[in-house]
Amino acid sequence: MRPIYCFKRMNSLHAALGSLTVLVGVSMSDTTYASFHAIDGLDPTISESLFTARMMPANEIATMDMDEAVNGSAMSSDSNMGNMMRPAMIPPPGISGASIPPEGKLMLSFSSTYMKMQGNRSGTSSVSQDQVLNDFMVAPLRMDVGMVMGMAMYGITDEWAVTGGASYIRKSMDHVNRGGTKFTTRSEGIGDPKIGTAYKLYQSSSNSLLAGLALNIPLGSIEEKDNTPADLTANNPLPYPMQLGSGTWDFTPSMSYMGTIQDYTWGMQAVATLRPGRNNNGYRLGNTSEISFWGSRDLADWVAVFGRVQGKVVGNIDGRDSQISTTMAPTGDPNRRGQRVVNLSVGLNSSISSGPLGGGKVAIEATVPVYQNLDGPQLETDFAVTAKVSLVF
Repeated sequence: MRPIYCFKRMNSLHAALGSLTVLVGVSMSDTTYASFHAIDGLDPTISESLFTARMMPANEIATMDMDEAVNGSAMSSDSNMGNMMRPAMIPPPGISGASIPPEGKLMLSFSSTYMKMQGNRSGTSSVSQDQVLNDFMVAPLRMDVGMVMGMAMYGITDEWAVTGGASYIRKSMDHVNRGGTKFTTRSEGIGDPKIGTAYKLYQSSSNSLLAGLALNIPLGSIEEKDNTPADLTANNPLPYPMQLGSGTWDFTPSMSYMGTIQDYTWGMQAVATLRPGRNNNGYRLGNTSEISFWGSRDLADWVAVFGRVQGKVVGNIDGRDSQISTTMAPTGDPNRRGQRVVNLSVGLNSSISSGPLGGGKVAIEATVPVYQNLDGPQLETDFAVTAKVSLVF
């Protein structure tokens, strides 16, 4: 049976102002995770994220009851315990953090993302291994990126919340040199956490609008090294895509909208990452901007299907790390990191109504690029998959 939703009476000031959420997350390098969102997205961007990795704006269709507060899910304050809002109102995993838990409640989310990149591209055309080796000593062949992330959000009031998170990133890249020798480099460790705030500009019974701002904390390593045929002592600095953080304090403004009617929900999220300064190694990753549109429809009381389109622009690196050769491989050239991509995602959102995980949410999202224009040669993205579980206590 579909739950009945009741909305609290709000005065005009409350309706106009909405809510404020303080957010902390851990994001992936935008350079590496450019096709997410997340690497939380795939952003690099498995998005710098992707957390987009990145700022996680919050939106909410209904005022939440104390027993339901995960990923846009809500309950009427008068509804029975365990009743949940329909799953179509849960944003996709790539639009993570899009909710505010009620006062005194703790929301936990756990996600795992995998991204595969294989083959080189320059502009919109594929580039062969031999073409890359005509200009560089080494050609990248394939890159695999995995990230696990955990986040916690606590509701200070029904309008304010604080959040914290951590992620662990693992990367590997296969190469071949002009002599035909193939080798693999690897890096792993924590990514960059974020802190931030979101403000609900507007909410009605069927629409919500939120603005957010996040600050990137440069704790992810930019000193990753490994073995190569030229140096078997694991002292060879790895190129920019293999580093785990940005090394800079970055700002991420965002805006999120959601609307719903009957069995349908739709939304939009716009996010940018601005990097005002260089890191200790003399460079800054490129600024990024992205926008997502999604729609979702209930298939049953407990599951919904969704589709999402994301467009993302990643700038080239400003400056350079003097330890990284610009001529050995294209991954070391700061002017070959820019990207303009369009990704298409599909997935399922599910609500858990009973059992130990009752009130929780489970979601999965698969992403493929439909357009890639790269300042290459650089590796092109094949696909990304994200699975997420959210609970409220």
